[in-house]
Amino acid sequence: MKKSELLDELRLEVGLAYDFAKDQEDFLKKILHAVYTLSKKRCLLSLYTTYENKLDMKLIFQLGRPKGTEKESLGIGFISLCHLKSIVLLKKGDHKVILAPIFSDNFLKYVLAFRAYNTTYHFSGQDIEFINELIRFIEAKQTAFEEG
Repeated sequence: MKKSELLDELRLEVGLAYDFAKDQEDFLKKILHAVYTLSKKRCLLSLYTTYENKLDMKLIFQLGRPKGTEKESLGIGFISLCHLKSIVLLKKGDHKVILAPIFSDNFLKYVLAFRAYNTTYHFSGQDIEFINELIRFIEAKQTAFEEG
């Protein structure tokens, strides 16, 4: 399957995730399930939520290989980048991760982490564009869950 076809399929699945979600957390989990399934389970996907001082992230859901720590200290540098409403792509050896912040009322609420552990999948500009589109869609639709 070509990358553009994969991303189109993911867009369809994200729309369905919204249609069938019970609440915002369920919506995000359904999105991660769709990405995990369509990627043929070749990645690690994590969902973190902010708590306490808004600098620490608590892992609330994960699909893929090893379970991570329950708490991630991402620090002020990452939080500053988040407020630019931009995603962060990190690479260390064969490990690549995209961290995508999700805001609610101008406060960082969640971070989605997309990890690729080998060279079989390369993040590209199309992936970055898709994830930016995904985050804007999530932020636009979260008010429906907050009101309901």
